[in-house]
Amino acid sequence: MKSSGFFPFVVLLALGTLIPWDVEGSGNGELELLWSNLGSRVIAVALLSSVKKPGKCPVVRGQCMMLNPPNFCEMDGECKGNFKCCRGMCGKVCVSPVK
Repeated sequence: MKSSGFFPFVVLLALGTLIPWDVEGSGNGELELLWSNLGSRVIAVALLSSVKKPGKCPVVRGQCMMLNPPNFCEMDGECKGNFKCCRGMCGKVCVSPVK
């Protein structure tokens, strides 16, 4: 599943369509600052999410009994340090990679 380049594009496209609509209608400088900070954070998250860290995910032997297990991450960039976002027993989690 190679959607890492698509996600930041969708986020930036959505951000680009929402910001002018709300900021132009308000005429309030505080709102512009709020949207500016929000835009910076969204862009930072989009860029971090597209990071692919070295190493491989460990092999998981087992299956979750939940129908739709929750994911605690979607991409490597969401995990701290050298941890990678990998499939776990029940959903994706940040784990230490194997060599």
